[in-house]
Amino acid sequence: MSYVHGHSICCAQGAGAALWPQWASPLPAASVPFAFLGQTAHAAYFRAFSAQRLGLAALADLIEAHLQAAAADAGWSAAQEAEAAVFIGSTAYNMADCEQRYLAGAPDALSYTLHTITAELMKRLGHEHIYSFATSCTSSAHALMHAHRLLQSGLIERALVVGVESFNLLTLVHFHATGLLASACTPFAGEGFVLGEGIACLALAAEAPTAGGLRLCGVAAGSGGGSLTDTDSQRMAAVMQHALAQAGVPAQALKLIKAHAVGSAGSDEAERQALMAVVGQAVPVAWFKPHIGHTLGASGAIETALLHQSLQTGTLPGALAGQPVAGLCTATADMPLPPGHYLAQFAGFGGSHISMVWGWQPC
Repeated sequence: MSYVHGHSICCAQGAGAALWPQWASPLPAASVPFAFLGQTAHAAYFRAFSAQRLGLAALADLIEAHLQAAAADAGWSAAQEAEAAVFIGSTAYNMADCEQRYLAGAPDALSYTLHTITAELMKRLGHEHIYSFATSCTSSAHALMHAHRLLQSGLIERALVVGVESFNLLTLVHFHATGLLASACTPFAGEGFVLGEGIACLALAAEAPTAGGLRLCGVAAGSGGGSLTDTDSQRMAAVMQHALAQAGVPAQALKLIKAHAVGSAGSDEAERQALMAVVGQAVPVAWFKPHIGHTLGASGAIETALLHQSLQTGTLPGALAGQPVAGLCTATADMPLPPGHYLAQFAGFGGSHISMVWGWQPC
């Protein structure tokens, strides 16, 4: 198994320990302007960083700071942090910004892709044990899954898993053009979603913490068939069942499900049907995106860190209680989170599904 020894997080609601009190009255999404077909448009967007655009150096600084913070939260020494393999999942790139600067004759000083981010971190950290994952919205969930597999195999002893998403004009324009954006995210209502930015780092190790903690008991991934955008509920259910079987946990024994719950009609309906098929109304369902936005490739790490922080506090923040959803049991305000098993759901383009079964035992 893999154990979470520490984490570091910054999202639209705050950072670190200061994040949690904010959930009593969550910060709303900002409104950001952008050019679309020669006109100015606006979209709701959850901002987490002070700068409107992050260049490569600023983004690498941010990642490096969270690597250090997660290792410190885990109580690792400098030597233990240095030997940890780094796994990065992200959709952070700024091609649309680069194109605009090129057309305006401006220098391209902010350009980066996931490849250049990884190369910059290799240079800074002085080792090559850095692995990057770009599988759309499941990027950092895949990074977490592969870190877990290497820890299980004994090839590594420690891992730092990062999910990062900075403002991405290309995806904003793309989702605006396809009519998938909304002014607010209401999971399972089919109205659309709100994008967001943020970063989280998870410090994982093969050995268990000295007292209690969070462990990854089962993880499964799959793809959704012949469509790029449609989500297949039966395939999603199969992935959930595979993860539960791997963990040896009956579905009805789960304490809570962290749903993907992005807000778009097709994806949410497929997830609702899959959850109904696997757990019905036996297990409460919760979600984070209405208050942090859909952080795309960073979702896996950010929402896992939020789940970890919820478990450490012992309750699900009241602000995360959602509206009733047909066929599901919705989590209630300030719901207690007891020891036991928790399921986390992630999905992305191409019908990519990842299910993770976590075991929690308070310290």
